[in-house]
Amino acid sequence: MGSREEVTDLVARCHDAGFDELVLSGHPHLEEAYRFAEGVRPILDARGITPQAAQDPRPGAATGAVGPTS
Repeated sequence: MGSREEVTDLVARCHDAGFDELVLSGHPHLEEAYRFAEGVRPILDARGITPQAAQDPRPGAATGAVGPTS
């Protein structure tokens, strides 16, 4: 629980400590998944923490400025 920034900071600390995966849980599940995807994931992407952001060679990928791929 916490703000988007607080959750992002916690995930970042886990990442820095060497964790590859986290199990996140919330209730109701679908709404919490959307809340994380829309609120926390973009911040993680911008920080280069998520695998997609770290490996995506497209300009702007780390900031979420690129659209979906086809």
